[in-house]
Amino acid sequence: MEGFAVYTSQYGPVRVDWNDGAVTGLRIVTQADNTADGPGEPTELTDLAFHELERYFAGDLRQFTTPIAFTYGTPFQQAVWRALLQIPYGETRTYAQIAEAVGYDNIYYFSALFKKRTGMTLTEYSKSVRA
Repeated sequence: MEGFAVYTSQYGPVRVDWNDGAVTGLRIVTQADNTADGPGEPTELTDLAFHELERYFAGDLRQFTTPIAFTYGTPFQQAVWRALLQIPYGETRTYAQIAEAVGYDNIYYFSALFKKRTGMTLTEYSKSVRA
């Protein structure tokens, strides 16, 4: 079973997608997206995900408990996402450290592979995530 719910946040409407008991997507949606798909159906899982997100941004949560499933992306992208999830609250990692965590100890090779698999450079991707 799968579905989604849209919640109101200080950053705009937040859509939480889920499938088989795990969150599969989380994004801020445009008003057009929100109107086209409707509000969805909130569940205990989507409520948990959204409330944990609110607590995280308020500085009251350091570790998420919401189950997450990667249902899209290449195996390489999923490995990078898993590595990012291992970074403790308040800490950072360099691209080289992420590359090493997913088994690529050569940052230049990792950068080239990232560009080949995603169509973006690491810098372009970083800017798009912050936008």
